Amino acid sequence: MSIDPDRYFTRTVDAADRRFLAACARAGLDPVRFLHPRKGPADEELATTVASVGPAGAPLHLLVVSGTHGAEGHTGSAIQCAAIEGLDAARLPAGLAITFVHLINPWGCAWDRKENEDNVDLHRALTYPDPPWPETPDYDAVTEFLNLPTWDGRARAEADARLADWISRLGFAAMAAIAVTGTHRHRDGLRFNGNGPTWSSRTLARILDAFLPGARRILVLDIHTGFGPTGLGQMMTYAGPDTRESRRLHRWFPRVQQVGGGQSRLAVHPCMPYHRIADRLSGADVCVAALEFGTDNAPTIDLDLIREESFIHLRGDPFSPEGRILRARMRKRFYWEYLGWKAEVLAQGLDSFAACLAALDRDGRDDSLWNDSKKGMP
Repeated sequence: MSIDPDRYFTRTVDAADRRFLAACARAGLDPVRFLHPRKGPADEELATTVASVGPAGAPLHLLVVSGTHGAEGHTGSAIQCAAIEGLDAARLPAGLAITFVHLINPWGCAWDRKENEDNVDLHRALTYPDPPWPETPDYDAVTEFLNLPTWDGRARAEADARLADWISRLGFAAMAAIAVTGTHRHRDGLRFNGNGPTWSSRTLARILDAFLPGARRILVLDIHTGFGPTGLGQMMTYAGPDTRESRRLHRWFPRVQQVGGGQSRLAVHPCMPYHRIADRLSGADVCVAALEFGTDNAPTIDLDLIREESFIHLRGDPFSPEGRILRARMRKRFYWEYLGWKAEVLAQGLDSFAACLAALDRDGRDDSLWNDSKKGMP
């Protein structure tokens, strides 16, 4: 059956919220909204909205999350809305529930940023919730010319010259790898990993306590965009090939990519952020399927773009002509507003959602495939 992508994709967070609430109403769901303390660029209200299907306390649970990297949330929102409208709650397998977390980082989505209102990359903040924080001496050495006090004039020229010198000595891939690894030390830097709870992480804890108290086997579908061939959806994992997690993901999904091997565009961490659910829900086994939709075929990151984007939001004016152009460039980096791309992504997203349900129904009770949660990591 053909699905009209424009029924589900939106241009603003306000519109995404309305469509999610409308989808819930049509499906007979009663969503819960967690209001954010900040406003969007049009002074609009921001919120994370949660809807659940299935029995309370179900031992098997599918958790579908959008907007971890804020600006990527429009795609996840569309997939969630379409999935909710296509659900038949009466036909869910016994003992299985689904919870949709709509825009866990609503501020970042509204402002076209990956980061949250505190310049924190939520993906890393959830991965590293507690000290001791990882040391990043390479990043410490380059922060002065990655994170600029001004975007023009002599200071910019000197910073660019120093960056070019490092690239000539290390190579672009190594330099980019340093930049995207991020830091826990520099709050106003690129890819700030955070050093304490965020509004989103506190909200996630409330969601887990309220909606997943009885879950024992949890599959997380964490929806992202930005990396890989345009329009292609791939499951991403940090798990090594000889782990139960990797074997599960390869059993369940047609395309699984292990992150690593010196790729400069994706930093490697000891676990996926939503593996931390196992720390909150004692005794739960957690498997994370990070679904990434490509928006370009470029082999390297655009360092100038992410440096300028950081400067505009932290030291410049996102409402200036330059700021508006920059925000539009960042949005296109994570969200292609072309009908063909949206149609491909929506179809693949719904296929992945269906595969997650089938996996839990078929293998959720198979002990040989589970019992390797990432408790206590890193």
